[in-house]
Amino acid sequence: MGVTGGSVVSVGLIGTRGRTVESLAAMLEVGGYEVRGAPRGDVCEALGTLQEQCQAVVVEAIASSGLSEALEGLARRGQGTGIVAVTDAREVGLRVRLVEAGVGDVVARPLAGAELLARVARLCAMTSPGLRGDLQVAGLSEVLMLLHQQRATGELKVRTDRFSARVWLARGTLLGARASQGLWGEKALFRVLRRVEEAAGTFEFYEGAPDPSDLGAASFDPLPTLILRAAQHADEFRAIYALLPAGPLRLASSLTYNERCAEVYRLLQRIPTRSWSVDALIDASPMLDLEVARQLHEALTHHEVCCDPPARHDPAGC
Repeated sequence: MGVTGGSVVSVGLIGTRGRTVESLAAMLEVGGYEVRGAPRGDVCEALGTLQEQCQAVVVEAIASSGLSEALEGLARRGQGTGIVAVTDAREVGLRVRLVEAGVGDVVARPLAGAELLARVARLCAMTSPGLRGDLQVAGLSEVLMLLHQQRATGELKVRTDRFSARVWLARGTLLGARASQGLWGEKALFRVLRRVEEAAGTFEFYEGAPDPSDLGAASFDPLPTLILRAAQHADEFRAIYALLPAGPLRLASSLTYNERCAEVYRLLQRIPTRSWSVDALIDASPMLDLEVARQLHEALTHHEVCCDPPARHDPAGC
């Protein structure tokens, strides 16, 4: 399993508990992998070095540790692919954060050696993209249409300086999408299609059957339909967004209620003391960005939601 084309596959290993790291190393060595330990020094630099030197990296992640925080930050910058994070079974919250951040694979201990080897083998097989390029040369819509026309099966990874996203396809049909800020499904796809027009980035497509654990239960319209709707949404969203205040936002009165703005009311009433910005409100809702922006614009127009101006700074202290 750890040999490809006659050469031994190198897997990086980093953790904080010696006995756990030794146990994981033994599992990997049984699978025929060459295990490389982390160099001394800063954990962020150590992770980066292992990623450069190895086809995959196994990280023993513990909640609230410097290593886990470094891993989460790395993944949110779109650099979490090729990493298997191993956590304690009780640390559900940590696993959720790592999955949302974009870590390649996350698994709980205790786990059998065969399971770890299978997960590492899957990531190693995905280290060579079949299609890659610059999104300023080939737009994301064009890339998705090409994959749809070719009836491709696999995972499309998109990275920019500000966010990352993953899109899963089977025979050219959309199976799921995930983006930064913990976005899923159609909301994630529409967000990334809009945002890549505003920021430079790259894409990579890896062929192979998607892992069912990455996918939700939602079904989607055909990709050409979704791409057209996303473009229409993006134009209207930008027009409405330009009219919205930066915040902070609050309900004008707890006694007023407009059914057409139900989602905005729900969010603002959920945490009344929170200082909500427009972006935070849109991110917090599972609804499409445009739908939330429409509701917020209507609520502001009818003075059902108001924007508190920032506090004025008085140099005299008066």
